[in-house]
Amino acid sequence: SLEDGLWRQVWDVIGTCSGTYAPATSSPTTRPVSLAPTSIPITPTPTLSSAGACPEEYTPLSRYSVGTQVQLGGIVFECVDIACGYDGFEPEPSLEDGLWWQVWDVIGTCSGTYAPAT
Repeated sequence: SLEDGLWRQVWDVIGTCSGTYAPATSSPTTRPVSLAPTSIPITPTPTLSSAGACPEEYTPLSRYSVGTQVQLGGIVFECVDIACGYDGFEPEPSLEDGLWWQVWDVIGTCSGTYAPAT
């Protein structure tokens, strides 16, 4: 079906077809691979400011309300979506790409702990 959907973000319809391809009669030939250097964009590591004392440590598969701050590996993250505690959305202290970027904001670094309320 050609109904609208996410597939349209990555595919273009170029026409229709009929029939089938003829089977190959010989083995495919290999083309030489170019080993010329390529330009690879480098994403700089963000400089994080101190967020002060560390909040509670992140606990996998726990429920977090939007606005809750947690720390993992000395990095403070703030929940911005209800999926924060879902499997696969764990914050990543290395700040590498992943699904976690969709549900957590990076606040900064931390050290120590909050003083208990009296």
